[in-house]
Amino acid sequence: MIILSKLIINNFAIIKYIAINFNNGFTTVTGETGAGKSIIINAIHLAMGEKADISKIRSGSDQSEIECVFTFDNLPENFQKFIEIHDIPLINNQLVLKRKLFSSGRSTAWINNKTCSNLILKQAGNFLVDLHGQHAHQSLLQEENHLSYLDSYGKYTNLLDKVRITWEKVVYNKNKLDLLFEKQKLNKEKRELWRYQFDEIEKISPKENEINDLVKEIRLLENAEKFIQIAKGLTNQLYEGENTFYNQIQDVIGKLQELNSIKDSFGDYLENLEQTKYLFQELSNDLNHNASSVEYDSSRLDELNTRLISIDKLVKKYGPEIQNVLEFQENLKIKLSEDENLDFDINDISKKLDHAKSDYLLFAQKLSAERKKYAVKFEKAVETSLNRLGVIGSKFSIKINHIESNTGLYEFDGKKYNCNELGIDKISFHIRTNPGEPISPLVDIASGGEVSRIMLAMKSILAAGDKIPVLIFDEIDTGISGQIARIVGEEMRKLSKSHQILCITHLPQIASLGDEHFVVRKVSDEKRNTTVIEKLDKINRIHEIAKLIGGKDISESGLSQASELIS
Repeated sequence: MIILSKLIINNFAIIKYIAINFNNGFTTVTGETGAGKSIIINAIHLAMGEKADISKIRSGSDQSEIECVFTFDNLPENFQKFIEIHDIPLINNQLVLKRKLFSSGRSTAWINNKTCSNLILKQAGNFLVDLHGQHAHQSLLQEENHLSYLDSYGKYTNLLDKVRITWEKVVYNKNKLDLLFEKQKLNKEKRELWRYQFDEIEKISPKENEINDLVKEIRLLENAEKFIQIAKGLTNQLYEGENTFYNQIQDVIGKLQELNSIKDSFGDYLENLEQTKYLFQELSNDLNHNASSVEYDSSRLDELNTRLISIDKLVKKYGPEIQNVLEFQENLKIKLSEDENLDFDINDISKKLDHAKSDYLLFAQKLSAERKKYAVKFEKAVETSLNRLGVIGSKFSIKINHIESNTGLYEFDGKKYNCNELGIDKISFHIRTNPGEPISPLVDIASGGEVSRIMLAMKSILAAGDKIPVLIFDEIDTGISGQIARIVGEEMRKLSKSHQILCITHLPQIASLGDEHFVVRKVSDEKRNTTVIEKLDKINRIHEIAKLIGGKDISESGLSQASELIS
């Protein structure tokens, strides 16, 4: 459970400094008109992210600060996700929402000492506190919340889950299909280019390292005559002509052998010369072979030059290397192949989408039928509770409609309607608080007291399912009698079993039912007034209740009545 455990207010309006510790349960706050009760509520509003008003900074100060400390055992799943998304640190099972106003008009916000935008502060506050009464922070008056109230009452959680899950499948397949269509459209625009590029490379069919081979062969053909001439000249010079290197070495070998026979010291030289003699012979044979294999061919040279130019163009276009050209062609092949498979994929995902839509609409229509059934029960329960709370003769109605949309999934009587993860329904609350008046949208209700009692009626009915832990009722007793006030107080006391309840009241019948009682007073020194708040012990509480019963002059009868009310 989450509770508001501490409220600290610094230099706000006529409050210099107050620090209030709250406990779980039902807390009542009383005080004379003008004592500063509404200032405390305004301060909580500010800490919950409401619009800043620098006129609320205490006179003589250049800044104002409000801090709300919440303690918890665990957090609801949706709030936990909010905390994680915004990377808010959790310290000792506490959430501290803090706001500062500066006289310059600037304001800053923190959650657990981490600065945040005012929007984030307000969103966090909406998870934690509902304020009801004369103020604007009322989830009941936000029509988008009405669906959640009915769904909290209805016993069809399983259907809600099925609608959400099937909607997620619809969205997933719809997004996937849109991407495929977009890809198909893009491919259609580029397919002609891809095919041209692929065929352009395929026509040449370059090979890896082919450029080097082409350059070598071209160089040989361009120098064929020179190659043959030099090769034949070398052959004659080495082995086949007159007075060749071979013959000269042979002569040297003969003379060296003669010397070696006289003095045995030239053996190594003779061995090397013998090898050189055979080297000239082998080289001469190889030169003959190469010269005979080379033939100038102008048509072959033209063919090679033409291919080299073609490959060079591909490299310049798709390179910078021939390997890049081959990789580019492979990617084109994949794209063209994927494009051919797109029709199959689109057909497959379309079938899955149709199936998901069919499942979604089946569950959404069942959910809508269940909502209509529980709406009737909820209407009667709210009317019964409102009559008990003094809104006699009230009529409560839940309107279940659909929002037209040209792209809507749900179709009925030739019209399309909007859908989402919550189903096909749009729900709004309507009410008549006095017999004879027309039923009007709840958002048009002007009376803060009536709005508070309507909220109290709903909260009493929805106590088990409502996820906002702290409820603050500001002057819920406006315009009600003592007998009804007692019933209102008893309803809030019941509600405090599942929520922390803070109630500002003028009536002893409500104030006497609180687990704790605070009083707000205005104290004066010679210079200025200041608002203070204190928790009452048993004796002072009896005196405060007696004051609410009989005024400032407390009688024995008033004290007796106060004790009886508290008992």
